[in-house]
Amino acid sequence: MTTNKKFTIVGTSQHNGQLKVRWANDMVTRFKILNKGGHTAINLHNLPGPMTKIDAMTWLVKESPAYEQQSADVKFVITSTLAEYIKKPVSKQVIVPMDILLEVSKRPVIKKMSKEKVDCLMPN
Repeated sequence: MTTNKKFTIVGTSQHNGQLKVRWANDMVTRFKILNKGGHTAINLHNLPGPMTKIDAMTWLVKESPAYEQQSADVKFVITSTLAEYIKKPVSKQVIVPMDILLEVSKRPVIKKMSKEKVDCLMPN
């Protein structure tokens, strides 16, 4: 179950080739921990106030001026993570704007390929 814990920082970082959404309550400490852990492409933003994870991602997509400047990969990770969290049961009612839900529902579904299919697609 998703918690109702609130955060003041939201952003993304990449570690071992995997891009993920990150939340925190202290920008400097979180940046130092991620950097020390070998994370790259650390991109954290101050929220206008304490927010839940869903509210923070919704703010990032809808209201953050920095969102439009992000790469397509970062935007995909944020909206995909938001979709996952929306599907999880929460202990309180969460209101997500309809346009966010429609945008997330239009994202392509990535199907896993077998190793044989991947090998045949790769040039020799």
